[in-house]
Amino acid sequence: VGQQRVFFESYAEVLPTSLEKLETFQPGDIVTFDGSEHIAMISDKRNKEGIPLLIHHATPSQENYEEDVIELYGQDNIIGHYRIT
Repeated sequence: VGQQRVFFESYAEVLPTSLEKLETFQPGDIVTFDGSEHIAMISDKRNKEGIPLLIHHATPSQENYEEDVIELYGQDNIIGHYRIT
């Protein structure tokens, strides 16, 4: 994730990481998380509070899946939010 973040910081649009600005999280955006060094893509689906679902996988042996976990990883752990334009 660290090397990917360097790429995104250089070549992608850098966006706010705060969930207080939900309108900035759009389908296809990429988010990175501290601590777990996790990376995910924003889904086109949202939960009942309007928070986007994530498309990701937890281990190399798992399939990709869509999950309502952005809050589980924690607002303070979102360290990157990017959009490839």
